[in-house]
Amino acid sequence: MTATKGFVVPHAWKSTGSETGRVLFLYTPAAAGGYVEELLHRPGPTNDDERNKLRERYRWEVVGPNPL
Repeated sequence: MTATKGFVVPHAWKSTGSETGRVLFLYTPAAAGGYVEELLHRPGPTNDDERNKLRERYRWEVVGPNPL
């Protein structure tokens, strides 16, 4: 998926195979990947408020419910 600056492209992904899937995410600007990295290094589960603060910090926006 490619989107240029100024476009909002709602999307989701899902593995439908019987084996473990792999996915490669590329972020531009690269700082957006900090959202995932910070979630991985947290000691426990996060609540909605914590995830919303992280999304704001890394400029992520949830535009609707997961379509899958």
